Amino acid sequence: MEATEKPIEITVAANAGVMIRAGNTVILADVLEDAGPYPFDRLPDSVLSQMAEGENPWRNAQYLIFTHEHPDHFAPDLVRRYLSRNTVRRLVLPNRPDKENQALLSELRESRAPVWALPDEIGKRHTFVLQKDILLHTACTPHTGSMFENASCNLLLFSLLGRNILLLSDCDDRNPQVYQWLKEIPIDLVLLNPFFFASASGQQCLKRFIQPKKAVIYHVPAESIDKMKVRSVARQGLARFGADYPGAVMADRPFFPVELT
Repeated sequence: MEATEKPIEITVAANAGVMIRAGNTVILADVLEDAGPYPFDRLPDSVLSQMAEGENPWRNAQYLIFTHEHPDHFAPDLVRRYLSRNTVRRLVLPNRPDKENQALLSELRESRAPVWALPDEIGKRHTFVLQKDILLHTACTPHTGSMFENASCNLLLFSLLGRNILLLSDCDDRNPQVYQWLKEIPIDLVLLNPFFFASASGQQCLKRFIQPKKAVIYHVPAESIDKMKVRSVARQGLARFGADYPGAVMADRPFFPVELT
């Protein structure tokens, strides 16, 4: 795709929720989340209110996309609530066996809503054509952390307006070969969790295959609820490896604006 001068605006709403605005197109990735029992920030009530009425950037997003089924990334009831007040061109949902996920998928298919399910085969790469000038490349990996041994997560790579934006969500870093195909694609921006960035294996993935022009550490909770010391992990990672990624930052507050370089 040819580069254009149309702006791309990126905002980390909360946790790993990201709004991408490319020209007149709005993508909400992992935005409709309520954190569930996990010590992470939920989508603010102020945003939920804006999604229900008025003219504002959160209304009528063309695409709702989710990396996996955990409630700090994906809340089916919030998806239903959004769809009741907004028009959406396409949904891309996880295809895991949990009841809530499957119930929502069934409802959407029965209502003939425009929904696609992500392939859940580990290492499987797939490309969705969201529209003529926006591609979504996905690949399924194990979920990071030993407590989620049977869970998986999908990376999201958006190719739009001549840029490639990679969201790694909770993708695992212990099998670098899963990311080998990314070496063929110039990554302008990667958003990744602190544990991925701070680990030696995560750095191997970044330096061998992803090779981003800019790195942003996200999925960082507020200090007051940070029971897992995620912010400390992020700071340690930046202190150790930040010099290798000019402009690397931690998205450490809601509505954090991300600049493309």
